[in-house]
Amino acid sequence: MSDASSGVHAAARLGFGQNAADYERARPEYPPQAVEFLLDRLELGPGRTVIDVGAGTGKLARLLVASGATVIGVEPVESMRSQFARVLPDLMIVDATAERLPFDPDSADAIVCAQAFHWFSTTAVLEEFARVLGAGRPLGLVWNVRDRSVPWVRQFSELLRPYEGDRPDHNRGHWRAVFDLDGPFTALETTSFVHEQTMTPDLLVARAASMSFVGALNAETRTELLARVHSFGAGLGNTFPMPFRTDVHISRRK
Repeated sequence: MSDASSGVHAAARLGFGQNAADYERARPEYPPQAVEFLLDRLELGPGRTVIDVGAGTGKLARLLVASGATVIGVEPVESMRSQFARVLPDLMIVDATAERLPFDPDSADAIVCAQAFHWFSTTAVLEEFARVLGAGRPLGLVWNVRDRSVPWVRQFSELLRPYEGDRPDHNRGHWRAVFDLDGPFTALETTSFVHEQTMTPDLLVARAASMSFVGALNAETRTELLARVHSFGAGLGNTFPMPFRTDVHISRRK
């Protein structure tokens, strides 16, 4: 079988290849209000098919199932697919990239990308999404974004910043540029929701470990960084809330 991960950014291929278990354990869920809104805007229900591109460990896919739609995951990193299959054994997960989806034209009723689109935000990908979607059908992009207006969250982010490297960063907003062109999709419509996750020092370590650039570090540097994260987390208490803003962006195939 061919390995689709060969076409994936090195930080994602190496980092997520190392830290899929941490990703499953420590990444937050999506708030119910955001999921309800997404299901409505994607018009999901029985008889519909939604493709979750960059599905990871299935953090969003498991919440789409309640709609009654057929949910298919696309994920090029093997260890992430393994976690997806373990958690969601009844769902299909395929080894492919956003640039080359193994689906027929007009075969999907919706496409969704959660915590993923910034990795592959190119005009070629939007053209591929347009091929698989029919006219007027929706595309949903979702991110849980740490609320850096909270001092400790900002300090946590600064602790990690020196290790980030050149990976695509959702927070820089470069991924939006492809929707500003005269492409196959309408302008994004954005709705945001408040969300928080209860953390512990150990879970904060796993949260840091789940980041692509941390997973890609050499073992010594990674161990040193995660020890610093644990010390930082211990100073916050036994439990503490990590606040998020959950952004749901909707576009449609023209």
